[in-house]
Amino acid sequence: MSQVESRRALLLGALGGVTAAVAGALGRPAPAFAASSMMLDTTNTGTAQTGVTSPQTTGSSAVLAAYSTASTARIYSVYGQASSPNGYGLYAYNTGGGVGAYGRAEPNGVGVVGSCGAGEAVAFAGIGVAGHTTRAGGYGVYGLAQADGANGVTGIATKTGVGVLAQGQPTGTALRVEGKARFTRSGKASLAANKTSVDLDLGSLGGISSASLCFANLAIYKSGVWVTAVRPNWPTAGKMRIYINKVASTTSSTAISWLVLEG
Repeated sequence: MSQVESRRALLLGALGGVTAAVAGALGRPAPAFAASSMMLDTTNTGTAQTGVTSPQTTGSSAVLAAYSTASTARIYSVYGQASSPNGYGLYAYNTGGGVGAYGRAEPNGVGVVGSCGAGEAVAFAGIGVAGHTTRAGGYGVYGLAQADGANGVTGIATKTGVGVLAQGQPTGTALRVEGKARFTRSGKASLAANKTSVDLDLGSLGGISSASLCFANLAIYKSGVWVTAVRPNWPTAGKMRIYINKVASTTSSTAISWLVLEG
């Protein structure tokens, strides 16, 4: 090595030491020099998969973290896009038995939002969020509510669609309820004394269609008294009339339980 080359190597080594020392004094990590690197405020283009691997085994820190400090605009901390009709914009996979993807929003945001438009993958056409499990006892989609009045899973149909669809194919159970089940299109009617029928108005609950199934029975025992019929859309549309075979009481009202389901 010539004297010029030796001097150049010495200067480069000294420069690297000064850079590391300054970075340490400022409380920042020393810069990493590589053949290629990610650049901010621009689009980085590569020719192969880019991976980040971390050997950490404890703690809850992220291997790769993205933060957005904007508070008003619709900003995405992480954005994934796929051009293939069978691809995934964002895919999370956990091989250790843990959670594949976790979404959390505080205090009143939404943890995960899924949206599906025209031209999506055929296997999941029109599905905003898809959950899939091949493990016995597993959950394709799991919702947990740990606050009073909270909902584990909510499905809303603003048009004529279905908020939550349960299917059993070909021999599976479409819907299984463990614990209480509550229906807004059910309740108790009060049949007045000396009356043999009572009318209920379901207009605010979606009305009654030609396919509606209307049920009713006495909520208290009356000897020789029973419900004889439940007539939908009578005496006017959106109402139903419950009939009993005779007057149940001449002095007090009688409670009648009712339920309306869609056929």
